[in-house]
Parts: sequence; C-alpha cells; structure tokens
Amino acid sequence: MAPPGAFGDDAITVPIRTRRPPPSESAWTRTMRAMPIGWRIFLIVLLNACGILVFGLLIWRGSADITSSWTDLSRIRAYDRLLVEVDTESGRLQSLIHRYFNRPTPEVLAEIVRRQDELLSRLTTTRVAEPDIAQELASVAEITKRFLAGFDALREVNGRIRTAYEDEFLKAATDMAGLYAIIDSATDNNKSLIWPALGKSRESFSQTLVEVNAYYLSHAPESLKAAREHLATIERTIPVMVDLSEATLQRQALARLVPRATSLRLALEKLAASFDQQTRFLGAAIDGNQGAMAAAIDRLSTRIRGREAAAQGQFDAALLSVNQRFLIVGILFLGISVLMSWAIARTIRQPLKELGGSMRAIVEGDYERIVRGVGARDEIGDMARSVEVFRDNVIARRRAELEREAQERRWRGILETSPIGISIVSADGGHRLYANHKFETLFGLGEERSGIRRYFHENFAAASDAVRLSDAVQRYGLVSGWEVRMRRAGGQTWWCLMEVRPIEFDGRPAHIFWHYDVTDRRRAEDDLRAAKEAAEAALAELRDAQESLVEAEKLAAIGGLVAGVAHEVNNPVGISLTVASTLERRCEAFEAELESGQLRRSRLTEFLVGAKEAASQLVANLSRAGELVQSFKQVAVDRTHADRRSFDLKDSTEQILASLKPTLKKTRHGMTCEIEPGIVMDSYPGPYGQVVTNLFMNALMHAFADGQEGQIRIDGRRRGDQVELIFSDDGVGMDEEAQRRAFEPFFTTKRGKGGTGLGLHIVYNIVHHRLGGRIVLDSAPGRGTTFRITLPIVTPVGDEEELQMIDTGLVAAPRPRLDAHVR
Repeated sequence: MAPPGAFGDDAITVPIRTRRPPPSESAWTRTMRAMPIGWRIFLIVLLNACGILVFGLLIWRGSADITSSWTDLSRIRAYDRLLVEVDTESGRLQSLIHRYFNRPTPEVLAEIVRRQDELLSRLTTTRVAEPDIAQELASVAEITKRFLAGFDALREVNGRIRTAYEDEFLKAATDMAGLYAIIDSATDNNKSLIWPALGKSRESFSQTLVEVNAYYLSHAPESLKAAREHLATIERTIPVMVDLSEATLQRQALARLVPRATSLRLALEKLAASFDQQTRFLGAAIDGNQGAMAAAIDRLSTRIRGREAAAQGQFDAALLSVNQRFLIVGILFLGISVLMSWAIARTIRQPLKELGGSMRAIVEGDYERIVRGVGARDEIGDMARSVEVFRDNVIARRRAELEREAQERRWRGILETSPIGISIVSADGGHRLYANHKFETLFGLGEERSGIRRYFHENFAAASDAVRLSDAVQRYGLVSGWEVRMRRAGGQTWWCLMEVRPIEFDGRPAHIFWHYDVTDRRRAEDDLRAAKEAAEAALAELRDAQESLVEAEKLAAIGGLVAGVAHEVNNPVGISLTVASTLERRCEAFEAELESGQLRRSRLTEFLVGAKEAASQLVANLSRAGELVQSFKQVAVDRTHADRRSFDLKDSTEQILASLKPTLKKTRHGMTCEIEPGIVMDSYPGPYGQVVTNLFMNALMHAFADGQEGQIRIDGRRRGDQVELIFSDDGVGMDEEAQRRAFEPFFTTKRGKGGTGLGLHIVYNIVHHRLGGRIVLDSAPGRGTTFRITLPIVTPVGDEEELQMIDTGLVAAPRPRLDAHVR
C-alpha cells in the first residue's frame, strides 16, 4: 500500500515582486561597469603585454650572453666525450685483437676492421679550434695508427702460424700415419720382435698429435713440452725398430719414417717460434701502444678539464647577471600588475557576488529578493537580467510540479486498481516502498498486516530463491519470466511468475515487481511431467523385454548348435559302437576256441585280419567324431565369448556352417561356401559367427516357400585392407516395404511362426558397430536376396560398454534408405 502522505497536495504561494533601489556605486566602479568585461580584461592583458615585451628584451640580451658561454662549454665537453669514446674503443679493440689471436674467427676479424675504421674516421674528421688540443689529438691519432699497424703485423705472424701447422706439421703427420700403417700391415703377428717398439712409437705419435693440437688451440706451454717429449720417444724407437725389422717393406718404411719425424720436429719448433713472436708483438705493438694511447688521452683530458672549468665559470657568471636583471624588473612589473588587476577584478567580483546571493535566494524559495544590477550595460548586467528571467521560470515550474503531482496521483490510482500484483522495492536496502491491492490479495495481507513483511525476500518460500533473484537483478538490472514458489501470510505456497524493471521512485532508485499467479499452469506442467516419466518407465520395460528376446534367440541358436553336434557326432560314434561290439563277440569266440584246443592257424589268421580291420574302423570313426567335437567346441566358445583374436576367415566360416548343416537335412536346400583362402582376420569371431548364423537362419525361415528347393551361397574375397562377404539366396526376395524395414527391431514377416524380428537388427548392429564394417541389402520379388558385407581386416577398437550393448541388440540401428541399400 502507498506510504502516508505519498498522495498529499502541497500548496505554493507565488510572491508579489517589489523592487528596491540599488545602493550607490563609486565613480571608478561606474566608469568600469560602463565598459564591457572584455575591455577590462584587455586592459589587464595590455599591461601584461608591456611587461612581457620588457621581459623579451631582457631575455634576448641575456640569451646572447648565455648562448656564447654555453657554446664554449659545449665544445669543451664534446672534446672530453671524444676522448672517452676513443679510450673505450681502443680498449675494446685490444680485447677483440687478443680474442682473435686466441681463437680466430671471421666474425671477430670483421668486428675489428669495422671498429678500427670507425675509430680512425672519428679521429681524422674531428675539427678542433684550439691549437694545443688539436696537437694533442693528432698525437693520439698517430698512436692509434701505430696500434692498428701492429695488428696487421700480428695477422701476418698468425698466417705463418697457420701455414706451419697446416702445410708443414699436418702434412708430415699424415705421411707418418701412412708409414705406421705400412709397418703395421707388414708385421705378421703381435709376437714379432718389432711389435713392442712399434706400439710404443705409434702411441707416442698419437700423443704428439693430441698435444700439438692442444698447443695450437690453447698455446699452453705444458702441451708444447709434452709434444717434444713424445717426439723424442719416436726418434729413440725408430733405430730400435730398424734393428728388429724382419721384412724389406718394414725397413723401407722405417727408412722413410726418419726424415718425416725430423720434419715433424722442425714444424713443431717453427710453430713454437711463431707463437713466441706473436706473444711479443701482442705485448709491444698492441698492449704497449694502447698504454701510450691511454697516457696521451690522460694528458689531453687534464687540459680539457681545465678549459671546461673556465668555460663553466663564464657560463655561471652570465647566468647570474641575467637572473638579477630578471628579478628586479619582475618585482616592479608584478606590483603594478597586481594593483591594476585587483582594481579591475573588484568591478567584476562584487557584482557577481551580489548576483550569486540572488540565485541562492531563489534556490531557497525566497522569491521576494530583488535581483540587482539589471540596469548595468556590461555582461554582468546581462547575467542579472537572465537571473530575473530564471526567477520567473522557477515560479512557473513550481506550478508545473503541482500539476505533475496531481498526474502522479492519477497513475497511482491506476496501479491500485490493476489486476496484476505490483510492488516497488528500494534498490539499496530491499525495503518494500509500495504494494497495490492485488499484491496484498495474492500474498494474503490484510489492511492491518500490510506492513508486517517490509522486505521483499520475506514472501519467498525458499530464501535461496530470493538470493538468486537479488543477484540476477543486481547483475542484469531487469528480470523476465522468473518463476518461483511464494508463500502467503497463512503459510500456503503458490507459483508466481515475476517481471522486474528498474525505475526511480520518489527520487530514489528502485525496482518495480509484477506478480502473476501461475499455480494452475504449473500444476498442468507437473501432470505432463508425470505422464512423461510413466512413458519413460514403459520404454525401459520395453528395452528389458527386447534384451530378454535377444538372449532367448541366442539360447535358441546355441540349442540348434547342440542339436547339430548330437546329429553329426552320432554317426561315427554309432559305427564305432557297432564295430566294438562285433569285435567283442569275435574275441569271445576266439577265446572259446583257444580254450578248447581246436584253434587252427587259418582261424588265427582270420581273427587277426578281422581285429586289424575293426581297429582301423574304430580309429577312423573316433577321429572323425573328435574332429567334429573340436570344431563345434571352437564355434561354441566363439559364440559365447566376444573376445578379440586372430582367426582364418575360411576355416571359421566352414566351422560355423558345419554346425548349421543338420538343419539343412530337413529341407531340400543346398549350401555352398567359396571364400578365398589365407585371409586372417584380427576381429571378433563370436559376433562374426552370430552374423553368419542369423543370416543363414533368416534365409531358411523367410527366403523359400514351403517345399521349394533353393540354394544358399556364401562368397568371400579380399579387397585391399578389407574383406567383402556376399551372402545370397535364390528365394522369393523382398518387396520395397520389407527392404525398407528389414533392419528395424521387431519387424518380421513370420509373426506367430517363430520370428522375433531381431535377427537382421542384431546383424546390422554387429556389422556396423562391433566389426566396424557396413552391410547393404539388395533384393527384389522373385529374384532372391543378397547381403553385401564389407569388413576391415583389423577391426577398430571401440568402447566396451557400447560393444556389449551392440552384442545384445540394444543399440538402435538407423532406418536404411532405399536409395542406399536397394538397387
């Protein structure tokens, strides 16, 4: 319900304006107010411009002095920076040169050449005005050239080192390695007298190569010393090997080995001498010139720092003189400017203050206060006249507010009579600010109880629903189609459809709620939901029944298998039993003749021939029975276990058909199986056997009319990594309706004659989902039926739970399209 006073009327009194004469103003004020404010501001600007002109002249004069001093100081500092750069670059060049001669690479050489060109270019292109500094700088440039010339000389020494190592030492080492190989090949066995000396000499040769390589790379004196010792060992062992040599080839190779060892020692000594020369050059030409350069740079830096201190003193004196002139003129100009600005600003500030007081009076509701300055000719006078107009407008707006309040009362009357429950809740605290009569009726609130539940969440049956609704309102600002259970004052619950929108109520943010009673609709939805659950329960029962039928069909197949086993095994076992009983009688007669002493040789021979023939028949028939039992056992194991294994397609199919042949003896039909031999499948033989059995039984039951002769045929051949199986009969065929529904569960044309309608449905599921293949049906009335099955040689791995559902036929097969399965 509406809060007290929400619909009350507020009266307003429009005052009668009475003007009082304005107070007297000074002559200065009247003169200034006769001028526009822009002209007064222009006077201040003009005064400031004169001051700026004076400051400009001072700045121009001072900047010339400061610029001259700063130019001298900058030039001296530039010399100092140049020296620092030269010192730094020379140090970097020294480090790069040492790095290059320790480990020469094209990249380091390119960096040295680039930096020496830049350093020389910087020294030769720098222009110096002071003669003494120019002379010292020329001395630094000359030292730098000697420093770089030393690097070129070192490069020549480095070239000689590389030549001594690659062209002399490595060549001699290569020849010696070949000679050692010749000597080794000329030695017959390791028991030869030359063998110890040869092994020692060859080992010293290998160590010499290792140490020389180490010396070439690291310049280590230890490596040079070790290499010399190993060379001495080689030279000592050569005469020993000459004395112990046994073959001419050995002596010839040893004779050539002596000068090669000498060449190797000379190359090593030349390499050592070149490295010593390189070290001396590095110390004298590089490090010595770099030290001289550093000393020259230090002398020049000391002179430049003295010049820099003098230039800095001149610059500081010029700057101090300019600052003093600026301070004197600034203080004088600031006093004049402040005094003039204050006098002009007073002619603006005082009228504005009076005008501000008039505006505050209007805001506070004092409409009788006269607006002063309306007669002035400046901009403030224009503002005063505008405030006067504003006061008139405020009075008119107050009248409009009274009319708006009356309009609000009319709208609230409409809300009170609305057939929809409406409430208004504050956005900051959740207090209910307003509720119409329909809201009170929906929630069972009487006139005396309408204020009991002042918070909107107290009407919810569950507090969590109120929290969720509040979060949604805070997040999105509005809510549509929210259905929630509410509670009346008496405790009864009912379903409410709510709509929430943000509004402004009495100048504060709030939300308006629309409440619709949808209890009857929700009751109808509950009834519909119960009906849906009942239907789902019926569907579950139907699936259980389907699973039971599938199991029954599997048991029937196993029963047929058992009957076939009994029939096939019965013949050889019966024959064996007859032969055994006959042999038993002959043995009894033979025993009687033997006991009577009337046994003749011819009778003994006859008995032995008969016994041997009986034994042969027993072995043949019992072996046949064993083969049949083993074949039926494998089929039964595969049928009852869905394990994956490798199996021969032809053998497995023939075993399955062997178990099904007894059913053909009751008919006039024939069966042919022609499958390409050597096809080994990595698949599931049990489900595959179920496919063959179901197709065979389907053909027997549906393909032929009563008494009709027919032929069932299975053909199989390999197609790449797949196998194509064709199961066909020359029976009555199918019409289009039967083809379209052939793979649907529970569809059969022999309802009441033993058909369950699950055979082909199970075949479709096993082929497509268990074996990873596809099956296509081709049939026409009077032309027979053909099933074309394509299976992968290696069946893809699938989900075990899904495969179990496929084996039981619980996975629904899609309805085949006629254009995809029927030609």
